[in-house]
Amino acid sequence: MALPLLEHDPNRRPLPTVVAPRRPGPPPTTARATVLVIDDDPDVRELLTAQLSCEGYHVRVAEDGPSGLAAARTISPDIIVLDVRMPQMTGFDVCTRLRAETSTAHVPVLILSAYANPADMRAPGHAAGADGYLLKPYRREDLVDRIEALLIGAR
Repeated sequence: MALPLLEHDPNRRPLPTVVAPRRPGPPPTTARATVLVIDDDPDVRELLTAQLSCEGYHVRVAEDGPSGLAAARTISPDIIVLDVRMPQMTGFDVCTRLRAETSTAHVPVLILSAYANPADMRAPGHAAGADGYLLKPYRREDLVDRIEALLIGAR
């Protein structure tokens, strides 16, 4: 038996975007902190925004190194989540510049990258001044735990 084809109804409302509920347990101690996400992939920016907003963070995004540096100076984020492989400037270059500026030198930086081997990003990340590392793909809980630890350590 063949299934009937469904016709498109232009008056039908679109389905709402589904965002996973907050993790069970007490709210994060650093909720309402501002997170600046610097990543050239719009899908990653959207995913991080959804995940971190759901956890109670204010999320701002930048699509490349130069706009990320400008945003860091302007919004004074509490923490920066930074991709490594980006056009124009690598995440390591961005991190080095963040550390060189007095207005951003104190902001914790979490490197989030798809490098296959963590050692590939630890040495240059450490040299650039990164505070933490997380490989893509990551678990949401691991991301939030790393951010929490870095924010608490920055106090």
